[in-house]
Formats: sequence, structure tokens, C-alpha cells
Amino acid sequence: MNAVKKLAVRVSYKCREFWEYRAARRDMRALAEKVRADGPVRVVFITQYVPAWNKVKGLYEELRRRENTEAYILCVPSGIRGGRLLDEGDLSNDTYDYFIGQGYEAINALVGKNQWFDLQSLQPDYVFHPRPYNDFMPPVYQSSQVRKYAKLCNIMYGPALTYNGLKTTLNRDYHKDLCKYFATTTVEADYWNDRFSGGVRQGLQKAYAIGNPVFEELAACRGGEDVQRPTFLWSPRWTTDPAAGGTNFFTYRQVLNRYAAGHPDTELIVRPHPLMFRTLVEKGDMTQQEADDYRQQLQQLPNARLDEAKEYTKMLWQTTALISDISFLVVEYFTTGKPVIYCPPAQPFPNLPWVDRMLEGCYIVHNETELVQAVEQLARGEDPLYQRRQQLIEELFGGVAGSASRIADVLVQDAGGRKG
Repeated sequence: MNAVKKLAVRVSYKCREFWEYRAARRDMRALAEKVRADGPVRVVFITQYVPAWNKVKGLYEELRRRENTEAYILCVPSGIRGGRLLDEGDLSNDTYDYFIGQGYEAINALVGKNQWFDLQSLQPDYVFHPRPYNDFMPPVYQSSQVRKYAKLCNIMYGPALTYNGLKTTLNRDYHKDLCKYFATTTVEADYWNDRFSGGVRQGLQKAYAIGNPVFEELAACRGGEDVQRPTFLWSPRWTTDPAAGGTNFFTYRQVLNRYAAGHPDTELIVRPHPLMFRTLVEKGDMTQQEADDYRQQLQQLPNARLDEAKEYTKMLWQTTALISDISFLVVEYFTTGKPVIYCPPAQPFPNLPWVDRMLEGCYIVHNETELVQAVEQLARGEDPLYQRRQQLIEELFGGVAGSASRIADVLVQDAGGRKG
């Protein structure tokens, strides 16, 4: 493609982006003029990616406690790509089954073949999505449709750790439709407010640096952390794509298996990103047989196991240390005060400043030798970065308590503070 064609494509894309954003603001403006004057404030949490539930659980419970608010859970099956069910003949709903099994009152979004629950029938004031990616939602629940009758809000499943991550996760396709973004850090909030400055200037959109309720949920789950033997949780990333951070799975899988085999007094828990095996197989980075063989290797080790449970918060307290690629799990685990062994991506990413600060309290390894040395040191109970980590936890995350209540206050005040 020559330079002229490239310029034409770019101009076309920018024009389309401009008109799409203008349409989003038009819908927001029309919606703002139709806010109900009475009745409880109704909030719907669309759930699908269960590992992200701990980010909004505290807010859901806070809204359920209040007299002037109502909160609903709408469960969408996990097997959706490109806006369509991978198996359109399958009417089961794994997300709904999970939440019902956990004792929640929940609504099954899948009511028939290619038929979806009418979200608008709940008359929601606000709707939260689990992830800012429309591709995982059926068309009726995608942001461009929901914004026509409810104010869209989002609490990210994890804050951006790099400048590249800001652009990727705070993407225009989804975030252009948001009325309110509740950011974990001021860096995210400032970036968002600048990127969607048109709506911000008109009072239709706003990002709030309020914090993430996940930290309160993590603290509430504390207990049972009397680890009987050194237990290491390994969380490799989901893709080999350098632009997305890459994965150290292939670099360290046999290293850690050998360590576990040679140290029966320790335990290895492997918890890959939920998309890892499927993505690596689909992209041709490994075969399905190789993935099955790896699972078998873990099963044959008496002190190692693969953890693919949908929820993981309590488990963090039941381990000695985390070994992880670049991931929000590093942030969550860091706030427990337990040590983190960080495996940086092969392609250097420009971290956000607060991330570099946090990494001052982590053990950073670049190869097999450094990884084994770090594991052996922590297995002996030696943690020289302990004090520094405690200081950083207070400096970076000491003011996050009460974020769920503050977010609920914003929603109620925005709705005119009406009573039920």
C-alpha cells in the first residue's frame, strides 16, 4: 500500500471514528434528559468473565444493602466470539450455573436459540460490563445498543500497567459509549478524560480515580493463610504476541516442573490465564496434544496441580509467593504483602510510573537460574524485600478502602439522589 492509500485509509478511519463518537454522545444526551425522577436506582451487572467478578462484587453488595438502590446480575455464557455463540445449539449457560451455584440471585441471559433476555425490561439506570470488549457480547448487549437506554459504566478487570495497555484496554470501540469510568489510578482517569474530552466537556462522560473494590474484596477473603509448606502460584500470560506482553510459559514450564519433582516438600500451583491454552493452540504455538501432555505431567506430580477454577481470591492467601508474567494479578497479590517473583516480557514495555515503584518490592528474574534462586530463597523463608514491600503497599494502595461505597454514592447522586 503506497503512502497515498495509507493516508486515505487513515482519514477514512478517523472520519468513521468521529461520527461514531458523535452518535454515542447524541444517545447519552437524549438519555440524560429522560432520567426518572423517582423510584430506586437500578444497576445491572452483566457477568460473563467470572475472574473479573471480584472487581465489582463489593459494589454489587453495597447496592443491595442500600434502600434506594437495586442491583441485578445478568449472566452471559462464556463461549462467545465475534458476537456469536461458538456452539449455537448449546443452550447451557456456564456463567449462570456458576452464580446460581454460589447462591446468587441471577438472570439467565440465554433464553433460547439465538434468543436473549430483554435487558431493557429491567429499566436499568446503569449497566456494567465485565470487560471492555464488545466481541465477547451478543449484539443486543454490546455497548452501542445498551447506551441507548442505560448509562454505561465500567470498573476495569485490571488497571493498565503499561502505556501500551492504556491504549488497548481503554479502547474507543467500547469506551466511547461509557458515561462513567471508575479508574483504579489517577493515570488511568486522566488518560480517559483526555481521550474522551468531547463528552467530558459536555458533562456527558467522566472518569473517577476512586480505586478498585477488588482490594476490599481481597482483604475480606483473608483467612486460612497458614501455609503448611512452601507453595508457589505460577500465572503465565495467555499469548506469545510481543505487542501484548508475550508469555514465559514455554520458557519456564519444564523448569518449574523439574523443581517441583526435585522438592517434594514444596507445592506448585499453575494458574494460567483462562484464555492461554486455547489461544496458544489456535495460534499454532502448541498443539492440543502438547497441551494435554503438559496437563498430564502436572497430574503425575504429587505436589503440583493445575488450577482453572473460575474464582481465585481466597486461594491467593493460601500460597507462599506468586510467580507471574505482566498481569493485574501481580497487583492484587502484591497487596497481600506476600512476595512476588516477576518475569518481565522479552520485549521491554514502558511501564507506568506507579508500576515501576511497585516492582521495587518484587523479585525480578530474567532466566532459569535467577528464577530457581528466587524460589529457593523464598522456600527457605528468606524475604529481604519484605519491609520495602510493606512501605510500597501503604504508599501506593493505602487509600483504596471504601471505593465501593464511593462509587455507589456517585451513581445515586448522578441519578438525582432519588429515593425508592
